[in-house]
Amino acid sequence: MLVLVTGATGFLGTRLVRLLAEDGHRVRVLGRNRAALETLKTSYGAQPFECDLRDRDIVVEACRNVEQVYHLGALNTAWAPTAEYQGVNVEGTQNVLAGCQEHGVRRLIFTSTLSVIMDGNPHSALPEPIPYPAKSISVLAQTKRQAEELILGAEGISSTIL
Repeated sequence: MLVLVTGATGFLGTRLVRLLAEDGHRVRVLGRNRAALETLKTSYGAQPFECDLRDRDIVVEACRNVEQVYHLGALNTAWAPTAEYQGVNVEGTQNVLAGCQEHGVRRLIFTSTLSVIMDGNPHSALPEPIPYPAKSISVLAQTKRQAEELILGAEGISSTIL
């Protein structure tokens, strides 16, 4: 199966690419770090797409002929302008969804963050689905929540949010 991994050059992404390749999948990788993409190509036969998630045309093209997308790419730093979080986490997810819809990708696995459900109070034994708090604790949490909501509302795509 041909799969796409966004954020493939990050900590989690590189390990996922290795596991997918070892499991016999053909892997397409999307990221901004050219050297890391080349390493994934050399080590695992991955097909690299060098771009930022905000580059809609390349993201959509990366989804061509893919059966499943692992969307790990995100701006996940403690400090950045709100527009950067919005662009990468929300617009980037819109671009991934556009690629999935245009090319008939039916399965999307998305890595989010626990901060989308945090409201400053301790919790245990939460129900599924876990309700979102009235106010997000950070811009990261807010934009990852927006990305989750886009995915949950996408038609024709089966999704899992981690």
